[in-house]
Amino acid sequence: MKRLFAASCMISALGMSGASNAGDRVIGLYICENDVGIKLATGGWHVARELDLGAEAVTRLFSASLVQMSTQSATGNVTAGAAVSWCGLSNVKPVTALEITNVAASGSATGSTGGTTPGITSLTVEAETLTLSGYMIEGTKGDRIAVSSSSSNGVGSASLTSTLDPGTYNIVVTNIIENDGQSTLKLFVDGTFIETQQYALDTTNQYFDTLTFYGVTLAKGSVIRFEGKMDGSATRARIDKITIE
Repeated sequence: MKRLFAASCMISALGMSGASNAGDRVIGLYICENDVGIKLATGGWHVARELDLGAEAVTRLFSASLVQMSTQSATGNVTAGAAVSWCGLSNVKPVTALEITNVAASGSATGSTGGTTPGITSLTVEAETLTLSGYMIEGTKGDRIAVSSSSSNGVGSASLTSTLDPGTYNIVVTNIIENDGQSTLKLFVDGTFIETQQYALDTTNQYFDTLTFYGVTLAKGSVIRFEGKMDGSATRARIDKITIE
């Protein structure tokens, strides 16, 4: 029987089989199709799947996890099934329950010994969830973005706001490469140009590739914007997902 206890920040769906990872913290979220991946600091990747829980429960789990990641409050019990492969990740445990507890109550806040609450240090987002201008969502499952311009050398932009702690990060762009041209991708942070990189040429039917922008300094709430440019009319600077770590 499905139960939703939003008022107490406890979300439960399906039967509980065994709980673990109490006192852990959410450090990353990954939206893929209709599911939400939840990365715990010590427990690794978990996933709330619409197939298991239904759309409403997944939405509630995402909202609760976002609050938990932003406030860095500790989890209570996390109930999950056997590990599966999901959206390119291995050893991902399907979540059936996630409990959030108060940071101070769990004894995890900064104390007299000088310990500190762990920060948010990684983030993975699907490209189709970014704020788009001049990009369109494409694919049979809406699983990537592409520059929408019909003009030669058309340009599109895709942006997100960082929820990570201030620091220096590597930004990895998983992209789709082609055999008839090489798009380019520019990175801007808070309006400041950082770097331009060129897509590889696909000569072996590789399809997926990555571009990595190393040593990027982010403040809390920094706006990260990517500007993709077509190579003539042949390529569309396609992007699958963004990982910041």
